[in-house]
Amino acid sequence: MVNPQGEGSDAFEKDEPYGGQQYPPYQDPNTSYQNPQYGQPQYPGPQYGQPQYGQPQYGRAPYVGAGFRPAPATNTLAIVSLVLAVLGLTFVPLIASVCAVVCGHVAKGQIKRNGEGGSGFATAGLIVGYVSIALFVLVVGAIFIFAIAASNSSTY
Repeated sequence: MVNPQGEGSDAFEKDEPYGGQQYPPYQDPNTSYQNPQYGQPQYPGPQYGQPQYGQPQYGRAPYVGAGFRPAPATNTLAIVSLVLAVLGLTFVPLIASVCAVVCGHVAKGQIKRNGEGGSGFATAGLIVGYVSIALFVLVVGAIFIFAIAASNSSTY
C-alpha cells in the first residue's frame, strides 16, 4: 500500500483511522441525557463584573471602513464671481463683468492655495464675465459704427 504522507510515516498503517485520533463511543441521540447525581446537568451561571480585557480606552473611534470625508468649503469669491457675471449679462453690463473677471481670478488663486471647493463657480464666472465684456464691446462698437454711418449719409 502506498503511503500518501511519505516514507517512514506509519499513521495509516495502524488499525486506528485518521492518524490515531480517539473519539468517544457512539450514544443514541433518542435517549435523554440525565446526570445520575443531580438529575439535571449543571452549567455555570453568567459571569458578571470587570471585563478581563482591561479598562476601555477613550479617544478616537475605531476605524469602521471607508470613512466619510466632508466636502471642502466653497470659496466665497467664486460664488461672487458667478453672481457678478450674471449681473453683467443683465443689469450692469461693464462694471459687473469686470468685477466678475477680477473676482474669478482671485478665487482661482485662493482655491489652488487653500484647497477649497468652488473651482467650477470661478471658471463659470470667468467665462461668463469675459463673454459679457466681449458682447459689451461688440454692441458699443456696433452702435458707434452705425452712428458714424448715419451722420455721414445725406438725405438729399
